[in-house]
Amino acid sequence: SSDSDGVVLMEWDFPRVPGLAGANLVAADPSGDLFFVVGEVDRAVSLVRRVPQVDSLGHVLSLLSWEATYSEERIQIDRLSSSESSLVQGLAGAQRLKLHPPGCGFQVAGNVAGNVSTSGAPVPSCEFLLVHSGPPRHDLPCAAVPPFPAVPEELLVPGYAPPRCVDPEVVINQTATSNAEMFVVPPAIVDGTMLLETRNGQFGTAEFMAHVLGSSFSVEFSVTVNPVRYPPTFRTKNVIVLEDAGFSVLQFAFDLQSGISDPPPGYLTNLYFELTKGAEPDCAYLLPPTGGPWLGSVYLADGIGYGAVRFRWAADRWGNCSVSAVLIDPEEPIVEVRESESHTFYIAALAVNDAPTFQLKVGAFPDVQLQWSGQPQYYMEVDQAAEMQRIEAFVERDSNSNFGWSFGPEEDPCHTPPCWCFNGILMNGNGTGCWYNFSLVSVEKLMGSGSYVPDELVLFEFFEIDYVGDLLFKLNPARFGTFRLTVQMMDDGGTERGGVDTSTQSFTLTVVQEIVPPGVEGYTGHNYRNLPLPDVPEPDTAGADAIDFSLVPFRNVTAINLTVPEMHFEVRQVYDDFLTHFVDGSADQQAANNLSLAVVNVSNTFLFVHNVGGECTGCPQFNVGGRMGTLELTLTPFAYGVSTVTIALTSTGEFGFATSTFYIDIIVLPVNNAPSALLPSFLGVVEGSGVLEMPLFATNISMGPGNEQWQRAVFEVQALVDTPYLLQEGPIISSNGTMTLNLTNDRHGEGSLTVLLSDTGGTFLGGDDTAVGFPRALPLKVFPLPRIVSVSPCIGPIRAGWTVTVHGQYFGSQYSRNTPWGTNASTYEDVQVLIAGSACQRQTFISDTLLLCDMPAGRGRKTLEVFVPGGESRNALGQLLSHWNRTGAYAPGVVQADIFYGGAATGGVDTEDAGVVAFGPDMSVLEDAGACGSNVSAASSNETCSAARDQDPSSLAVVEGVGLTRSVRALVSFQDRVVLGGSFLGGKTRQLSYIATWDGAKLGPLAGGVDGTVYSLMRWGERLVVGGAFSLLYGDQQLGQASLSSGGLGVWD
Repeated sequence: SSDSDGVVLMEWDFPRVPGLAGANLVAADPSGDLFFVVGEVDRAVSLVRRVPQVDSLGHVLSLLSWEATYSEERIQIDRLSSSESSLVQGLAGAQRLKLHPPGCGFQVAGNVAGNVSTSGAPVPSCEFLLVHSGPPRHDLPCAAVPPFPAVPEELLVPGYAPPRCVDPEVVINQTATSNAEMFVVPPAIVDGTMLLETRNGQFGTAEFMAHVLGSSFSVEFSVTVNPVRYPPTFRTKNVIVLEDAGFSVLQFAFDLQSGISDPPPGYLTNLYFELTKGAEPDCAYLLPPTGGPWLGSVYLADGIGYGAVRFRWAADRWGNCSVSAVLIDPEEPIVEVRESESHTFYIAALAVNDAPTFQLKVGAFPDVQLQWSGQPQYYMEVDQAAEMQRIEAFVERDSNSNFGWSFGPEEDPCHTPPCWCFNGILMNGNGTGCWYNFSLVSVEKLMGSGSYVPDELVLFEFFEIDYVGDLLFKLNPARFGTFRLTVQMMDDGGTERGGVDTSTQSFTLTVVQEIVPPGVEGYTGHNYRNLPLPDVPEPDTAGADAIDFSLVPFRNVTAINLTVPEMHFEVRQVYDDFLTHFVDGSADQQAANNLSLAVVNVSNTFLFVHNVGGECTGCPQFNVGGRMGTLELTLTPFAYGVSTVTIALTSTGEFGFATSTFYIDIIVLPVNNAPSALLPSFLGVVEGSGVLEMPLFATNISMGPGNEQWQRAVFEVQALVDTPYLLQEGPIISSNGTMTLNLTNDRHGEGSLTVLLSDTGGTFLGGDDTAVGFPRALPLKVFPLPRIVSVSPCIGPIRAGWTVTVHGQYFGSQYSRNTPWGTNASTYEDVQVLIAGSACQRQTFISDTLLLCDMPAGRGRKTLEVFVPGGESRNALGQLLSHWNRTGAYAPGVVQADIFYGGAATGGVDTEDAGVVAFGPDMSVLEDAGACGSNVSAASSNETCSAARDQDPSSLAVVEGVGLTRSVRALVSFQDRVVLGGSFLGGKTRQLSYIATWDGAKLGPLAGGVDGTVYSLMRWGERLVVGGAFSLLYGDQQLGQASLSSGGLGVWD
């Protein structure tokens, strides 16, 4: 229905809103635009808004749009994708909705709506929405419940059942309780009657919820069980204190019970105790606290009740007293029980030993009485090392004691004076035991700071307080100073329960010092007496200055002495704690006195440095750097001898001073200084040099300062080489620096020489006879001579330009040329090939083993040499020691000739002529090349041959060393060789018979040779034609060639 009249048709703007199913209860805002709607089916309340809208016909329609929903469980609005869970209970079966206050408006989504009434008056905002709900109408309990208005028939929906009355079954659930043990059987409702059974002694309140099964009806109720009060109870324990404990508050009762089953918190503090003392005699000493009564009270600890008694026990008394206690509750009880039963406990005071007392007799000390810490401190003075001392009546009775010589209250065995007891002797003569004695318990010494510190040394040889109170003591003669002594009295009451069985008194004792002269027992050095003479050899040089040991007295030196070596420079020498064992009397004298050390005389000041004014600034002195025993001095360079230093050691104290004088010998000994010399950095020599002597190899040789020139230099040389037997012996360096090196022939290589330099001065007293920087190593190299193995060809024309190939070794390799400073090249332009001393027309360096030489013009046999220039070794002063320029010669040389001769020599010792080969000048000048015949040694009338024989000897010479038997009959030049043919024999070598080749230096075979005489040789193109009386041509066996048959003619290529 609408707010006023008619029917409003609503178009829903959402598919489903919880709370609208079966909606029949509405609460509207006064404006009529906002509605709360609740249904009996859904457990929710929805808030909707009415929005006017004109349709296509111009009719105004009301659209309902959803604003919010409050539900009993989480909901989901599908179309709006929103959810809320307001957990509102009791929304099912809603019966009525009301806005409170009535006619109020409310706010939604921040917009104020319905806050104006229909009359225009302001409407208060709503505080809440009141929802009335109940059980379903068809499930009402059978009880006096006012009926609800009947639902009009026209509003009934199909399936709706009218209300009816049922017999309910009620279930009771306990929701809370203050005492879970309160009920034996839980409460129950049967036919409307509640049944319950309580447990004895338990009380409290329980809350319940009654629910009618099959309906939503429930009701809450509570049950309270009231307590019953009993007499209060408690338990007691005895109270024990010590003598003289003073005022005490101690527990005597526990496990307090009020008699109420469940008393309110803190109820026990309302109770109190009544205490009554017993009739024992000791109860007279049990007193109330000062200024008030003694009584018992109740207190709580962690909620538990206890009883406490406040009292004090009389001073210096002990004993036992019984006390009766009753616990009273002042509250008016439900049951008239206010007091507990009476309980008895004891309060006891245990005896504690009191300290004994005594005093020192003031009259025993004639000197001033001092004060310390408010207590009397007595003073006496005696001399150090005094004899046994007796102080009569040193200990007196305590004038403040009620019992004379006091042991403490009721502890004195005499009770009436006189009752004096010293160290076990009872003076009253009744034969009872003595209770106490005396002893010295501490000794403290007065220090310079004015404070006393515990004294750990023995002060007395004897100390006793005898039976009449006299003090007897004898001092340790080594002690002096001011001491505070503490004397203790002890009784036999013990210290149980904190008792005190001792008391003390202190007094001051001054022991006047007798100063003992100080001394020195030793020092950190070890040179004392009978020093040995140094082992110095005799000088080996006539006229050299030797050490004059007469200047150094090595006998009868002082017990404390210092031996030092002579110095070469002015060096300040500091000997820390040179004197360390100072003796300054007793330990007390050492602690009280100050030692001082002073140099009073130096016998030989020339040993020490002086300034330009003649003042001995280097003389010995002590007290360096604040350390009394530290010695400082500066020696004169190169001076030695003995100087006696007189020192005075003084001990100064409060009572005076004492001085001791003693002596120190300072012995300065000459110490050998290391020699020195200069050596070259490298030594290079040439292979095959034999014995080499190199003066000034070592230079600037020095034995040290001038007073060591009598010594002799000693060089020790050790060679380490890579070639066995490179050196035949040595090397040796003499004392004047000359090096002798003996090389083995045909040996070359590299190595090093290690040189050690020492002198003959020895090492006495730390002397140094080995040169600094030695042993010193220097490289050694024996450079190889160039070796010529072969020259090819070694026969050629007299004209220039033909090339000779020189084979060999060491023409310029790194090994043969390198030096330690790094000369290193793959080719060397300065290598030279010399032909009879002249350079090649052109020279080519191929490798260390191969050279090419374009021959200059010449004739005859020429010497061939290879010259390899090198470097020089010089000493440290730049003077020449050696060089390594090397020359290698080829003994056969090279032959330059254009014509050769062959034949047989005459006049030989053999029966057969020896075959010879000769070479001569260019024979193109002869008209007839064969005019001279083949036998050049025979006489000839041919003038041309005679002219040839008359040539310069170098133009015609017999080849030496051919060694042929029989004649040479034919010669021809073929492939850089001269081929010989004839009837000669090759001795043991068949290949050299009848035909051979000659390269200018040696013979060689032509293949395998022939087996008969050769008469003719001729070049034919690139071949050689041989004719003669032979039948076989032998092949080269090394090449595996076969022999050929021949009728006397053969051809070789």
